[in-house]
Amino acid sequence: MALRQSSADPGGQGDVVQMLQTLYFNTDPHARRQADVWLRQWQKSSDAWALSMEMLLHYTQTPGGSPASVRLSDEAVYFLCQTLRTKTMFDFHQLPLASHESLCSQVLRLLQAFSAPGAPEASCAEAASSPSAASSNSQRDRHRAAVTQLSLCLADLALQTADKWQNPVQVILQAFPLALPASDSGSDLATGNEHGRAIALLLLLLKHLAEESTSRRVMADETVRRRHLANMGKAASTVMQTLLKLRQVVRNRKQGLEEKKRLAPQGQPRAALLDALALNDSLLRSILSCWRVWLPFLQPLAAGDGEDRDGDNAGLAGCASQLLETSAQEQQASLALVFSDCLEVLAAPRQPAASNSPAATGDEDANEAAASCVLRLLKSVTASTQELRMRFLRLQKEAAHAQAGPGVEELSSSFSPPAPEVLEHALRDTEARLKASESFEQQLLQEILARCVGALRGRLLAALQRSGEGEGEEFEDEFDALQALTTLARVYAGVAIFLIPALMRRTHRDAQLQELVHLLMKISEAPRTRRIVAHALEATAGGSEADEGDEGEEEALLVIEEPMRFWMKLAEAAHRAETAFSACALRGENKGETPGQKAPARGLDAEAPNPDDAGQSIEALKEVYTHLLRECLLQVTMPKRVAAAALSSDYDAYRRAILDCVEDCALLLSPERASLVAIDNLQQLRRRQEEELQRVSSLGASLTPAVAAELHQHQERLLEGALVVLAKLCSLDTDFSALKQHLQVPLAAISVVLGAEAFPVHSLPLLHTTIYARVAAIDLLKELLVPLVDDAAALQQALQMLVRQLLTQTAGPGAGEQAGAGNREDEERQAMIQTLHVNASRAVRQLCVAAKPPALHPPLVNELVNLTIALANVKADEDVQMFVLEGVSAVASKMEDTATFLS
Repeated sequence: MALRQSSADPGGQGDVVQMLQTLYFNTDPHARRQADVWLRQWQKSSDAWALSMEMLLHYTQTPGGSPASVRLSDEAVYFLCQTLRTKTMFDFHQLPLASHESLCSQVLRLLQAFSAPGAPEASCAEAASSPSAASSNSQRDRHRAAVTQLSLCLADLALQTADKWQNPVQVILQAFPLALPASDSGSDLATGNEHGRAIALLLLLLKHLAEESTSRRVMADETVRRRHLANMGKAASTVMQTLLKLRQVVRNRKQGLEEKKRLAPQGQPRAALLDALALNDSLLRSILSCWRVWLPFLQPLAAGDGEDRDGDNAGLAGCASQLLETSAQEQQASLALVFSDCLEVLAAPRQPAASNSPAATGDEDANEAAASCVLRLLKSVTASTQELRMRFLRLQKEAAHAQAGPGVEELSSSFSPPAPEVLEHALRDTEARLKASESFEQQLLQEILARCVGALRGRLLAALQRSGEGEGEEFEDEFDALQALTTLARVYAGVAIFLIPALMRRTHRDAQLQELVHLLMKISEAPRTRRIVAHALEATAGGSEADEGDEGEEEALLVIEEPMRFWMKLAEAAHRAETAFSACALRGENKGETPGQKAPARGLDAEAPNPDDAGQSIEALKEVYTHLLRECLLQVTMPKRVAAAALSSDYDAYRRAILDCVEDCALLLSPERASLVAIDNLQQLRRRQEEELQRVSSLGASLTPAVAAELHQHQERLLEGALVVLAKLCSLDTDFSALKQHLQVPLAAISVVLGAEAFPVHSLPLLHTTIYARVAAIDLLKELLVPLVDDAAALQQALQMLVRQLLTQTAGPGAGEQAGAGNREDEERQAMIQTLHVNASRAVRQLCVAAKPPALHPPLVNELVNLTIALANVKADEDVQMFVLEGVSAVASKMEDTATFLS
């Protein structure tokens, strides 16, 4: 087929339809590429505006499809709608100002046409030729993607025309009156019900209107953006009332449908009721999603200062300030209803989505939407309270300055100071609003805390159990349970972050807060207790380990990511408070309010806790972090599958998260106390391993080499994790004087790992495990050199262990292996051995640099000399030889009798 080449005036409707038919239905790849180039060029032209709109309007007004000359497929309809949307984003400057209003009206008319009962149907010939039309169950399903593009186009138009179209929400509500019934009762939302479709479309438009208002992909002027945000803020209360009304409609109808379902017999009527319930639930998900994106405009932020109230600087904060000033109590009551609804959704069993519902495609999960609403609302309310508190303190300072009279240092300001009566009025007003904001914040936090330890607790505990282990199966499958666990973990951790000030004051005496911390600990333990990651910490009776499941590190990281962030923030807050109280105690002060300073009563988020309460709470939290550290010591153990191969990126990220949590524990406990916990864990581990070895050795001849090798690998895996954590703790600012009498335990464990004379010869998985364990032992040994620099015997022992690693080689593949596979495995062996040698040689250099002259006895020097000669004889790697020679040079520089050393 000959195609028209691109030009300044690509053509009319016939040309566009022809190219669309070629693009979507022609089997010639070359022709399709040419059509794609032609259509892209046409989309950039200014004629595409009018032609796209003309073709779509003609399509919606022609019963049974368009005439044969300009017949449009479903794909063509979507393309034209997408063209309008992309041109609104990037080419809006092509339109004259006079056409803006008509364009908005035409897009609304298209949306009404595609959602109306008499929406355009495809002709029989069209249905036969278009796969999408033939496979669709309803007309609305056919054009769902096109409606989405038109909805986004309308939202972008509201942004681009913010100076003239100042109330897009009101226009949208007037365009779809069917979505807003006069009462909360009405017909059931059965499949295909026009009221349900209208509600779904209205929610889609409102959601896109909020989402696109902050999109940076739309090419709009910054002044227009700020004006649009101001328009959105003014309309936020209307949206809130609309969503509350729709919420009540959906809730009432759900109750009616459930009652009918209970009484309905089996068969077609009951199936229709189930479909209607699924549609009703999908509308609830859409309402939650709409709430989520509108909350930034509804957040009850404090009104800004005079310089922030200018219209040109109005943003999200300024818009919400107007709402707060005019209807703060009504807004807070509405937000409290939203909050309660979201908590009910989180506590209820997951409902299946209705595949044929108007809002089923593209909507987020109801639990995810509810979780986002809860956390976003808490964030906005907390930010509002903090802003009001900062303003109150600033006004207090200004009032005190005004009362001090002349002679005091002038405040830095380019304006005259306000009159005392103005300051007093502002101070009273701010204090009243601060108390109201704190009261609302406390109300929300107390409600969700009660839910977290109440209704949500049962669902969380069910999600923490593997399928088949609980008394009742609350989830459809393992994936559903993990998804619920991830969502609940995000909610619990997010709520706990907002409650950190309360945790700092009342952990030691508040049962609800203690239960919240306990549940967060259970979530943090989930990768191990729920076997998301199969650590295989216990060996079976025969010494071998149980079979492990699939990789689960990615899922485990999703579960613990937010709880780990909470543990980090709590440790930092507790450490700051403890440091501040210690500093005040040294100065003989009592941390609290300034004498004579009036401050409003504080709720759960008090920033200046009583030192006695805080001290007891911090001590209670230290016990929690001790338990958390022991849990990290368990989870840092490599699964057998991981230890037998190269580390995957998912496991590496998971282990780094665990080690970061170890560092957070050390921040609160102190590196010394955390190290003592790790040493105690290592000592208990070595005791169990020795008992296990004695038990296995009693088997005598029945102990096969395979069982012995697997037992050795199991013990090396456990030691590797314990050594990695201890090395991490020792790398912090650790005072080794407090650990010196306990260092024999880690040194003995290092000797066990580095004391072997050879590597596993023919087992590549065993070699992987051995290398990981030895590298961990070397890393710990490097950290322990600081307290050993004066101990000649300890340095001698450490050097001998490192020399043993540098001089031990591994054999190649077995004789029965194929040449190709043997060569690959031999290369992998040599690469792993090389990694070990480099780490050992670096440790030798560090030992030599750190050693003090009194500890450089002749045996140690002889060991270094022999090592240098041996490495030269075996032709060791250049990096290895370089590190060793640097160490030898450091030793030589510290010796007074250089001639003796050279001899």
